[in-house]
Amino acid sequence: GLQQLMELLVPLRDPMNPQHGAAMARLAELSEGSAAATDEFPLYLAYVLAHTSEANGVAEEHRQLAGLILLQQVRRSAASWGPQVQAALLDALLAALGNA
Repeated sequence: GLQQLMELLVPLRDPMNPQHGAAMARLAELSEGSAAATDEFPLYLAYVLAHTSEANGVAEEHRQLAGLILLQQVRRSAASWGPQVQAALLDALLAALGNA
């Protein structure tokens, strides 16, 4: 889950990274996978964006990338997410705004 996402963000950040292509393919799988996986994926992204920082070992660039991927996910798939997923995302993002 979360560890997998963090490992994915590192090569996604650098197009020159030899693992970038594989990371892009994995991102597509997570974005378009089964309903359960696609419901969990935006929650992990929101968690990285809202509840991590450099103080606990997450680079600002990775938080920003998680936010950009989440924005793409919302634009593409939010209508298909259940009300529980939408409410959890809203809570996480409002918490992040409160901490900003």
